[in-house]
This record gives sequence, C-alpha cells and structure tokens, in this order.
Amino acid sequence: QGGPRALTLTGAILYVATAAVGVAVAFDPGAAFARFALLALGLLTALAIVWLNGTTREEGLAGLAAAGAAWLAAALGAYFLLVYDWQAAGPAKFAPLQQVGLAIQSLRPDLGIQDDADPNVVAGALVALLALGGGGLVRLWARQKILAGLTLLAWLLGAGVLLLTASRGGWLGLGVGALTAGLLWWRTGPGRHNPLRFGVDALLILLLGGLTLSVIATLIVPSFAGPLGSLGVGGSAMSRAMLWRDTLPLIADYRFTGSGLTGTPELYSAYAFLLHVNFLTHAHNLFLQIALEQGLPGLIGFLAMLGGTGLSLVLTLRHGDRYQRALAAGAAASLTALSVHGLADAGFYVSLLAPLLFLPFGVAWAVRASMVKNRLPGPSSSSRKRRAAAMSVAAGIALPVAALILVLGWPGAPAAAAANLGAVSQSKAELSVYIWPEWGIQDELRRTRAVDLEDAVARYSLALYLNEANGTANRRLGQMALSLGDLAAAERYLVAAHATAPQERSAAQLLGEVRALQGRPDEAQALWQPLNLANGQLNARQWWWSHVGTAEQERALAEAVR
Repeated sequence: QGGPRALTLTGAILYVATAAVGVAVAFDPGAAFARFALLALGLLTALAIVWLNGTTREEGLAGLAAAGAAWLAAALGAYFLLVYDWQAAGPAKFAPLQQVGLAIQSLRPDLGIQDDADPNVVAGALVALLALGGGGLVRLWARQKILAGLTLLAWLLGAGVLLLTASRGGWLGLGVGALTAGLLWWRTGPGRHNPLRFGVDALLILLLGGLTLSVIATLIVPSFAGPLGSLGVGGSAMSRAMLWRDTLPLIADYRFTGSGLTGTPELYSAYAFLLHVNFLTHAHNLFLQIALEQGLPGLIGFLAMLGGTGLSLVLTLRHGDRYQRALAAGAAASLTALSVHGLADAGFYVSLLAPLLFLPFGVAWAVRASMVKNRLPGPSSSSRKRRAAAMSVAAGIALPVAALILVLGWPGAPAAAAANLGAVSQSKAELSVYIWPEWGIQDELRRTRAVDLEDAVARYSLALYLNEANGTANRRLGQMALSLGDLAAAERYLVAAHATAPQERSAAQLLGEVRALQGRPDEAQALWQPLNLANGQLNARQWWWSHVGTAEQERALAEAVR
C-alpha cells in the first residue's frame, strides 16, 4: 500500500511546485498568485480532512465531508437557478430544458444579481459534488435516516440543476463515474472471484480507455474528431478537436515551465489565433489546460496524484468495511466524473470553484488513512514483505520521476528549454503591456519598440544555434520580423517553422501573409485554406498593413484575401 501513497505524495509535490513556478513565469503575477491561492486552498482543505479525520477512530469527518458535498451541490444549484439568464443564452441545445429554465426564470424574484454562472463551469463542479455526495449519502443512510433524507433532497436539487445546465460532458461524466464506481464495487467485493470478473475488467478498460484514446487520437490524427472533439466550443464554429490541436504548439512553447497560471485568453489571441482581442478562456480540456499553465511537469504531477489516489481507492474498496467502501466508491465516481468531464472542458478548473476539485481527493486520502491507522496489529512482517513494501514505495516515487526525466532529457531538450525561456520572456514583456483598444494590435508594440524583446530574441537565437529546426524559435522570430516589416527574415524563419510542423495554424497563417505581401496570392490562399479564419484574423491583418505597409503591399494582401 506504500506505493500508491508514495505516487500520490510525489505527484502532489510536483504539482504544487509547478503551480508555484506558474506564478513566477506569469505575465500578471497578481492574478496568477490569486489562482495559486485557490489551488492551494483546495489542497489544504483536502489535507485538513485527512488530519482532522485522524483524530477519530473511524472515517467520521470524511463521511461528513462526502455528505456535505451534496449540500454544496444544492447550494450551487440554487445559485444557478437564481442568476442564470436562459432568455439571454439564446437557442438551446435542448429546447425542452430551456423551456423549463424560462419557466423558472419567470417565477423567481429579481435579486439584482448579475448573471455570472457559466453552465459548463457549474456542471463541472456539480458532477464532482454529486458523485461524492452519493457515497456520503449511502453511508449517512445507515446511521441517521432523517438527516440522510434531507441530504437526499439536496442531492436531487443539485442533480436537477445539472440536467438544466444542458452540459453533455457533465451528464456523460456523472454517468461514467457512477458506472465505474458500481463496477469497482462489484469487482472488489465478494464478486471479485466470479467468472465474469474478466468481462468487468474489459468493460472498465473499454469505457475509460476508449474515451482517453479517443481524445489522444483527436490530437494526433487531423482527420479524426472523436465523440468529444466534435463538440463545438461555446458559441463559436470551432470544434474542440481544432482547439486542442491549436493548443499543442503553445504547450510545446512552454513545455518545461508552463505559460503561467491565468493568462490563457491572451496567449491564445497573441500566439495561436493571431487575434487582437481575447477569444477563448481555456483549452476545453483539463489535462491540456494543466500542461499549458504548468508545463508537462505539472501534468505529470497531477496524473501521478490522480493515479495514486485511484490505486488507494481500489485498496479501500477491496479491504474496507461497507461504510468505508461506500465513501471510496463515491470518491472514485467523483474523480472519474471529473476526469471524463475534464476531457471536454476546463472551465471548472480555471474558475473560483477550483478548490472543489480536491474535495474527493481529501475524502479518498482520509478514508484510506483511517483504515491503515485502525488496522489490527498482526505478526511482524517478514523480510520478504518488507522488501516488497520498499519496492512498492520506490516504484511510486520512480514513476513520476522517470516521466519527468524523460521530458527533461528528450532529444532537443536544451534548445526547447532556451526557446521556452524566450517564450516566457516575450509573453511577460508583451502581454503585461498590451491592452486593447489602447493598442490596436500586438504588432504595434514591436513596431514602436514599446517593449524590450532583446532577451527573448537572444534566447530564441540560442535555441536555433542548438537546433536550427526548433519550431518555437522560428515561429516566434518570424512573427516578430513580420511585425517589423522585414519580409525576408520573416520568410526565412516561417518557412523553417512550417516545414517542421506543417499542421500548425499560426505558422501557416503568418507564412501565408508573407506570401501575400510578396505578391504570391495563390500560395497564400493555399496556406490559409485549411485554417479556420472565421474570427476576422485576415481583416485585422488588412487593417494593420493599411497603416504601416506600402500601397503595393496593401493591394497585394487585398488580392490574396479576396
């Protein structure tokens, strides 16, 4: 059992460390620190549940925390019902649900509260709370029927609001979480020796592995969208598949340090979608969002923490009493629901509700710690068992450490590290100054020398010295050169960037702009044709060149855009 605990602890340390780095590298340290405080509050709350639960001889506080999740779901649901504006939301994905919402809206009092409840954010929190609250409710029902009945009513209110959010990812997450918990309950209980156990294992692997592989295939196979990737992003015409692929170059730019906590909207606009205003607030995928903000080490830490906790839950389900198993099943359902919903959305993680993400972790850790603490003393372990335990702990530590070493030691890592530091330097210099409409477009900052980019250029140059094919350095230097009107340098860098990664939208769009300005409209259109440019990217570029370009360049760009 030491292995899961070591894996969880190593992952948690790595996750917290990368979150702290995320404050240091962010272009807005104040906002990043506030975000760090929310994440720290969530982890500290989880640890507090473990510590306070340790003062009792059974999982009393963990049970209260799990049951309390149902009441939190009810409180969040009530708030949503009081403030959400179904009328202003426009056409709904499910018209009958919108009609119910409109009826509620017509009956509720006007409290003068501004609508700040995003359905997907609320759904992300509700799936975690409802799944955990279900386990707490089962435990409570065996001990205090009246309180359990009231808690059931609170749970039903939260479940009803989850339905009204019309979040398909939320529904799927809760359904998969409940099914996973049920299968694990059967698989680890008396039925674990049933001949059907291999079929149950296969179903679990197919269910969870299939969803994960679908997202991975969406990322690496351009023609594949998958069941989650085909969903639209908010009210835009962009699909999640397209957004996820466009996020990967940004993750590569900041792979070691992350781009910093908060600031994702500005990063997307400035370096991915090449827009002068913010467009999207997050990656619509929890794991990609963590990788973007905290780098690949942060993602490794979170996955290690999640995996170690999951293994601990399996042990609890296998060896605990019925009350401990109920709480473990609720925590397993909650973490599964969070993960499944997180495959399609990250709004919950970047919101003020982020601390709730760690509540099922705290319950899982507390129940397992209670079992270990109150275990009856047995005969001294043999040296063989002690060696096995030591190897388990070593494996728990070694797995995330090995993954981290692999990331840091990958071929081309020195050049990637230099480019990473250059990207941090550039985004801190530019995005801490750029405010629209005070500045019409980011290029203005570079053209007027309003920001000092010498450090970023030096680091990009070092990256190219170490690896002339480094995509980050070539793309970023090409973008800078284009902003300054140096088409020859821009062409040199962007040709190299596009050759390294032909699927990258920003390099293709920038190179197409160079070709257009050079009077080669057919080549420009060929580069732009696969891209989603429906958000006015080319209009913004025409505006910019009408201010700084020659009449000939303006006409050439207009011909290519036509």
